[in-house]
Amino acid sequence: MKSMDQTERIIAELEAERAELDAAIAVLRRKLRPVWRPASGSTAPEGAAKAPRGPQRLPFRRLSVPEALRMYAANGASGAQAPREIGEALRAGGIKSRSPHYTSIIRTTLRRLGTELGWKKLEDGRWEPMPPQSSP
Repeated sequence: MKSMDQTERIIAELEAERAELDAAIAVLRRKLRPVWRPASGSTAPEGAAKAPRGPQRLPFRRLSVPEALRMYAANGASGAQAPREIGEALRAGGIKSRSPHYTSIIRTTLRRLGTELGWKKLEDGRWEPMPPQSSP
């Protein structure tokens, strides 16, 4: 009987840990959910969440351009976009730049690191997010 009680106690502890992990995962998923503020005259990508109040509405704040491009490709970019459109989405998501050549920064980063960051260049010069690769 003692081993049965001990087994039940271990199961209860593991279930409590699992509940804590599930709650932590849910928080992370909410934080990573794509949130975009479209530029005037454009619409948000289908399935993008409405921008909440507070710091969550700027998912790219404090990220480098490559980090933001990777996150945008994985979580919210839909369809082919010109570097200018991608740059507008990143700015709407919190990227800050005072450079007068901001679009060139986006274009160059995509050209150099695009595949690594989850983007594929099309023949017309636009870029589209690559589908997620499944693990074997």
